[in-house]
Amino acid sequence: MLHCFVARYHCLLLAFVFFAFDGFSSSTDYTGKVAAEPISIQRYIDDPGSVDHAIRLNSTLTCNFSCTNGESPAGTEVRLECLEPPYTVFEQIVPESGMVLFNGVEQAGYLLEAAKPGFDAFSLDIAIYTDTLVNIIMQEKRYKPP
Repeated sequence: MLHCFVARYHCLLLAFVFFAFDGFSSSTDYTGKVAAEPISIQRYIDDPGSVDHAIRLNSTLTCNFSCTNGESPAGTEVRLECLEPPYTVFEQIVPESGMVLFNGVEQAGYLLEAAKPGFDAFSLDIAIYTDTLVNIIMQEKRYKPP
């Protein structure tokens, strides 16, 4: 009788270990084979709806600004808005050097906007997956003659 109880207990314990502590998920690699990938339990605890967010790497976006009329781009307002959760927004003012760095940018799709008085607004949809360089030329506004 004791032997039967121990055998049942052992089977239940093994079933619990396999189902409750399964620390792997399967994914298909480029060869079509199924490979095991470890799952971070902390990812589910922090944000259960966004596992992708936990595995994104950070990149740097470098923007070089210039103006069509040769004027300094200093004072241009720049906004970088993530189009995916967590919808992070970065804002900076272009310095005299004309170069703006956005560090710690998660890999995702973004909307890059720039505005300066006397110049046309600039807007660009951009996907950032590695360190990226963007050269932006601010176009001087052209008014129709009366």
